[in-house]
Amino acid sequence: MEKLGKPKRHVLRPLFWWLILVLVLYGIKLHQRLSEQTHLWFNPVLQGRSVSDEAAATLDNQPITSGTHIAIGRHQFTITHLKAEPFSTNLFIWYGRHDLGDIILKRGFGSLAITANPSAGLIDIQGPEFFLKLTNSTGITVTVPTDRYTVDAYYQHWQQRQETTVISTLPGTCTFAPRFGTVQLTCNQSGASFQVVDTNEQLFEAGDFPATIQEVPEGSYKVNAWHHGNHLEQALTVSVENTTSTEVQFDYGAAVLETEPPGATVFNADGRQLGFTPLQISELSAGQWRFQIAMNGYEGVTAALDISAQATNTFRTNLVNLNYVRSLNSARQYLAAAEYANAEQVATDALQAKPGDADATAVYNEAAGKRHLRQAEALGKQGDFVGGDKELTLVLQTLPDNEEAKQLQAAFKNHVAEQLQEQQRQQEIDARKNRPKEELTKLLKDQNGAEWFQIQEMKTPKSVASIVAALPAALEGPIHKLTISYQNSPATDVTTMVIKQGGAQSARVCCLVIGRVADDETQILFKIIESANTAFNNNGIAALLNLPGGRDYQTLRPGYGGAWTGPQNMQIQEGIQLLRDSIQKAIDQAPAN
Repeated sequence: MEKLGKPKRHVLRPLFWWLILVLVLYGIKLHQRLSEQTHLWFNPVLQGRSVSDEAAATLDNQPITSGTHIAIGRHQFTITHLKAEPFSTNLFIWYGRHDLGDIILKRGFGSLAITANPSAGLIDIQGPEFFLKLTNSTGITVTVPTDRYTVDAYYQHWQQRQETTVISTLPGTCTFAPRFGTVQLTCNQSGASFQVVDTNEQLFEAGDFPATIQEVPEGSYKVNAWHHGNHLEQALTVSVENTTSTEVQFDYGAAVLETEPPGATVFNADGRQLGFTPLQISELSAGQWRFQIAMNGYEGVTAALDISAQATNTFRTNLVNLNYVRSLNSARQYLAAAEYANAEQVATDALQAKPGDADATAVYNEAAGKRHLRQAEALGKQGDFVGGDKELTLVLQTLPDNEEAKQLQAAFKNHVAEQLQEQQRQQEIDARKNRPKEELTKLLKDQNGAEWFQIQEMKTPKSVASIVAALPAALEGPIHKLTISYQNSPATDVTTMVIKQGGAQSARVCCLVIGRVADDETQILFKIIESANTAFNNNGIAALLNLPGGRDYQTLRPGYGGAWTGPQNMQIQEGIQLLRDSIQKAIDQAPAN
């Protein structure tokens, strides 16, 4: 029996261990299933409003949200919110759903500390549930609802905004400590004004001198000063807790502006009209002063004058006539195009606008010289070397270094000598031909009424001397008598005579010239002035003609329209024919040359 019992226990042992294993596996499976159903639910509420999206929850210092699966056992659960006091509790969690429901958070408070040194004119504290304004204050420490706050501090010339967060465990702080100095501005001229600008050209302060400016932040500035339209700039550096004194000095000088011609308008650099030249301007800042001068018909002038303080500074200029500029430019263009006559003309216009101008004179000389040079070349080609040489002389008067003119003048030299000899010979011939007429003009100069009678002309190959010798006899006629009252020989082969004839009713005076005009030709010119017996006068022309009686002889004059009457014309023709016949008789009686 005992032998049979041992084998039974041996057979049941594996079954026993299998049963234990099944129970263990079942327990693990049951634990997993129940654990998966274990969650923690909660809803933080602040001031009656759910803040689950704003609050921060942790379980054992690990972030957690409502409905999160949690482990079985003991835990520390915490909820924090910016505006609430922290909530914390210990939990023991068993299988299943754990719903803590609404967790009411208490509104949190903390400390807000504001410091301002120096005291601010205004401190403005702004928060969602708290705000406060402090004037002329160095700051405050106050209990406020935990939250985000904005704090603005305002000073006279400076302001700053800071932000801080107040939580129950950590106070919020804002510290304002601007670095200020004081500025004193003065000026040596009364009635001056100023502007102070920062490095960004933003206006900081403006007013009239003198001025004291408080609470100026340290740094670099610029002072713009104005006095009677004059402007100065001066740098300004402000240091902390010091008074910076700056004096602006308007150091003035005077300017005298003169133009030729006077009467030009003067403008400053800003385009403001100052007056008309000659012009004196006072209160100009020392340094370089820029201005403009304008006048109708003249080029404008933009200039600068260095102004010395306590001195009168002078500016003089000759205004450039616009006609001069246009003419000079046109002259240069014509000169470049080899249109020398046009260039000379417009250069003359430029010199009329600006007499003695060196540039216009140079253009004129070049244009005139080259025009004469071209004319000299043309005359040379035509064979007129004397005329060409005269043109070359004019060239070298204006362009003394012109090599082309010098070479051309040398080439003309021999031809010029030959032509001058020929011209002299021709002049002598022309003078010989013109001498009789010239001498007749002299002879008639004092003869009253000579202009109403015509010059008569006769020619012969016989010599002057032979005709003069034969003429007295030829004048003696059986009916008439002609008397030579004047005779002269003003030049070789030239004889002048005055021949007179008188009668009871009429008288005539003949001015006659006999001159050799060529080797084979003698010219005889004469004009007869006819007179008529019109009135009794012991001192009349009768005495001049040595006529008896006391009748006066008046020179014949044509009637209206310049026409002679029939009797007048017969007397004139009779006289002309009488003299022609007498002269022809002398020619016929004169021996041949």
